[in-house]
Amino acid sequence: MKMKKLFLIVLIGGVCLFNISCGEGNVVEVIDPDVQYEADLQTIRDYIDLKGYTNIDTTSSGAFYTILEEGTGEEMKLNDIVSFNFILSSAEDDLIYQTSILQLAQDEEIFGSGRIYEPEICTYTNGPWFVNPLTRVFNTPFAENGYKEGVIASLGKLKIGGRAMILIPSRLAFGSTPLSAWGYPANTPAAIEVRPVYRR
Repeated sequence: MKMKKLFLIVLIGGVCLFNISCGEGNVVEVIDPDVQYEADLQTIRDYIDLKGYTNIDTTSSGAFYTILEEGTGEEMKLNDIVSFNFILSSAEDDLIYQTSILQLAQDEEIFGSGRIYEPEICTYTNGPWFVNPLTRVFNTPFAENGYKEGVIASLGKLKIGGRAMILIPSRLAFGSTPLSAWGYPANTPAAIEVRPVYRR
């Protein structure tokens, strides 16, 4: 009899926990990838129009990029090791969510004491090979294609001191996973400005 009561209590508790965990605030919405991709493309088109960007190029995987300022320093040559700063915004709301630039992080009130504020480092190849393998921000499988392709494609058209904007559909950026550490929402196309600062 005691075992039956114990079993009944455990069963009722399990049902209650299930109902709580599946409450309205915990439901994960599944979005059709093709529908999401089309929505991302529209968001990116709207962002391009809002900013007045022209001369938009596309990488092989489907990221977009444009040169904002060519720069006046040295040109990047194949196999150079290039240091560059980045600014990550959302193409939906144009808010800055992360950066490698300390002063900007402080100004935007997104400074994190656990972060290292220094440029990313990559070897400029067709690859690319990142010396700092994007461990601070972009070490997710979603960030590989769009971000890395966009960086390498834009470096080929920049000089030191220049700036480029890379616009990445969510499936090539962070996908359906929100980056809760700094509030970046799921299914959101990324707008990433890159600024090469040094080559060797």
